[in-house]
Amino acid sequence: MEREPLLYSGANFILEMTKEDFHTRIIKKVAKSNEFARLVCFGLDALSEADKKQLIKTLRDSGVRERITENDLLSIAYAITTRASSYK
Repeated sequence: MEREPLLYSGANFILEMTKEDFHTRIIKKVAKSNEFARLVCFGLDALSEADKKQLIKTLRDSGVRERITENDLLSIAYAITTRASSYK
């Protein structure tokens, strides 16, 4: 599948992961972090610069290789929570 570099993001990567990869790499590592919990509950303004950098590092360590900026964090958090809540 050919990606358009300007439109492809970390959120797209997360939505395209297999169920097993999503659970092992994202739910067990990213979603359990304190930084992710603060982002989802209180928004981007609740994170310090160090928290944002740590969350981006955690996402990269979990396999998200797309460019991640601070502005991408909200769309990534939305993708993770939406996908996680769709499982039964």
